[in-house]
Amino acid sequence: MVLRKDITERMRKVLPPAVYDMAISILTQSWITKIGDDKQSDFVGDREVPQGSPLSPRLYNLVMDEFAERVSEVPTEVADVPAALFADDVLLVAKSPPGLQRLWT
Repeated sequence: MVLRKDITERMRKVLPPAVYDMAISILTQSWITKIGDDKQSDFVGDREVPQGSPLSPRLYNLVMDEFAERVSEVPTEVADVPAALFADDVLLVAKSPPGLQRLWT
């Protein structure tokens, strides 16, 4: 699982400051939980992106770009072609179970 703090750190590295600030303001908006007609609570999540957020595809790309960079540096004794990425699908391939674990962490 990728935590929001990891995503925001990546954003800080690659986005211009004004875009970063705008994205952070969207991510830190309060969420309201409703059950029936009753408002249950306000909270700011710390793990996910708000459902339907226009940031979701961009943040996914940021995370997956970093993942692809790390996987591309895997030595050939672990995997000749360690991963295939297409849209939101990821296929990891390794020569052994420990090699697969190395790809994932």
